[in-house]
Amino acid sequence: MPKYDVPESLKDILRPYQVDGYNWLRFLFENKLGACLADDMGLGKTLQTIAFLTSVYDKIDHVLIVCPVTILMNWEAEFKKFSNIDVQIYHGGEREFKEGTKITLTSYGVMKREIDETFADKNFDIVILDEVQHLKNIRSMGAYAARKIKANYRICLTGTPVENDLAEFYNILDLSIPGIWGDLQFIRTSSNKKSRLLARKTAAPFILRRTKGQVLTDLPPKIENNVVLNFTEHEDADYKASLVRIKNKIQNAPSKKKYGEILRGLLELRQKCLWQRRTGEMTFRASMVDSTKVQFLMETLEQILEEGHQAIIFSQFTTYLDIIQKIIHERHWKMARIDGTQTVKKRQSQVELFQAGKAPVFLISLKAGGVGLNLTAASYVFIMDPWWNPAVESQAIDRAHRIGQQNTLTVYKPIIKGTVEEKVLELQAMKRELFKDLLPDDDESLFTGKLTMLDFESLLG
Repeated sequence: MPKYDVPESLKDILRPYQVDGYNWLRFLFENKLGACLADDMGLGKTLQTIAFLTSVYDKIDHVLIVCPVTILMNWEAEFKKFSNIDVQIYHGGEREFKEGTKITLTSYGVMKREIDETFADKNFDIVILDEVQHLKNIRSMGAYAARKIKANYRICLTGTPVENDLAEFYNILDLSIPGIWGDLQFIRTSSNKKSRLLARKTAAPFILRRTKGQVLTDLPPKIENNVVLNFTEHEDADYKASLVRIKNKIQNAPSKKKYGEILRGLLELRQKCLWQRRTGEMTFRASMVDSTKVQFLMETLEQILEEGHQAIIFSQFTTYLDIIQKIIHERHWKMARIDGTQTVKKRQSQVELFQAGKAPVFLISLKAGGVGLNLTAASYVFIMDPWWNPAVESQAIDRAHRIGQQNTLTVYKPIIKGTVEEKVLELQAMKRELFKDLLPDDDESLFTGKLTMLDFESLLG
């Protein structure tokens, strides 16, 4: 790999592996190829990209960076921190392209809505798709829109280039280097040793992935704990009654409606593991719910806050975050919160409160805050409800376990014994095999990532 001059302002900032990443991005740019930078979360993919853009700034006229709306402000802040480059955010009510500003930041939502009227007719020197796993489904509107953008060079950034199946890997690499596989319609995504080896070999020059274990010897350790909890008698009886009712509904449903009943049933059971309304209560008032997990959380949080530490609490359910928030307020603890209802500026202000130590507890909905945030002030992370996909949980945890973290990070994952949550852990273990199979050098048996009726039946026990 040729070595290129590192921008003067970044010479003392880039770590050696980040210089390697910068040289790699620059080499592929000079040779008119494409890149998928797939470093572990928290290794500075944004910084490496800014270093590359700074180095070629005089050679380019138009750059488009597309990312989830939650991290638009983070990109702007990183540009201000590490460069003198002026960027514009194309998002919100009054949006327009400013003349003379080379780099434009926009969200996936805006890109999808305005692909034909705004983006498709423009020619970009570089298009950067951050957290590109948002476009993992080749048939999605987002992936379709991204393919319509004209660009001389494409960079895809993601810590998880494959989450569910081989088709996603093909899709993300094709977004980086259009045509790498030929016509995607004819690509066979059946997963076997031969197809995985072919995918890995073909993609190798265009995908760069380093893990924290390989390059961050100075990063404090991360300790993950699955905490097994038992329901109270009342919760256990409620859960088991629901399970019997759900199984009966599935069994009696016509075949066309079976999947709908299964998904509704799984959602109900997962929520029953988090909270249950007390008999006769029709509201979700925090004081009127039973929750073994909330009790565990409050007891643990009390100790953490007494010791002067900070904690992040993730859940997929905003109703559950409401319950936790009410109890935290009753205890007069200061807290911040991010969920899907907030504006970009509001989210950024909540991050700043937490990072400054003014709000030691941070409630975050998993989908709204699982990517792109730097939350290194945390020493503890709680994943309150396990998700099918371990990559989603890893993304959330790595908001805190990244460059800048000074403390050992302790992760708690409370799991209710004998429930659907234990089955979800088993499913996660199978999904991890897919990731290991495509990126490191092993060829163990592979889970395809698709949930079959057998998977659902095993989840329901």
